[in-house]
Amino acid sequence: MYDRSLLPPTLLSPASLPPAVALWALLPKGLLPAALLLGLVTVAGAPPAHAADWIADPEASRLSFIFERFGKPAEGRFDRFEGEGRFEPTDPGSAALELRIETGSIVLGNALESAFATSAEWFDSRNHPVATYRLIGLTPLGEDRYTASGTLEIKGRRLFLEAPLRLERDGDRARATGSLEIERGRYRLGEGPISALIDIGTRVTVRFELIARVIAADTASEPAPALD
Repeated sequence: MYDRSLLPPTLLSPASLPPAVALWALLPKGLLPAALLLGLVTVAGAPPAHAADWIADPEASRLSFIFERFGKPAEGRFDRFEGEGRFEPTDPGSAALELRIETGSIVLGNALESAFATSAEWFDSRNHPVATYRLIGLTPLGEDRYTASGTLEIKGRRLFLEAPLRLERDGDRARATGSLEIERGRYRLGEGPISALIDIGTRVTVRFELIARVIAADTASEPAPALD
């Protein structure tokens, strides 16, 4: 539930909004990174009885985040994301997932806040419309609990992350839930003259509830279960 190392970064380009939006600048961005990774990780981990390909169901899922604004908690979310992955129950370390989140779909308290969050000082959605999470593997912790290891790339900057999650399966659908904390500054979110005027916390807690469904399964290598 922390980021450990920084991989080669790339930077963004400029695009600014009117000072009237200044007070809302910092709020949205920090949330983004966290929300992205966690949600993605969850979908990848849903454990079927055999190796299977999974696809996220954005309509049934939720990626939200909590941050501090002027010393008080505030909340936001991302409305558009998509992802697919593969999971082998007997080898969770080989689990793979790619989750793509549209940074322009961030939703905050009002339209001005949401718009500023997509500006160059935050997600820079014009030049970096997508934040990408890639799952590297899962470590079993017992009782449907895992540690998910992966990378999250925002604005060309990629960081390694680990997050705990719980996976529950019902037929061909799976549900992953959890939360994690990230430092928005490591993704250069909230850097700029306007954002400097706003009191926004440096750490963001991302909460996710991800629903995924099976789109293909390998059954040839395993015997079919006996039916009563």
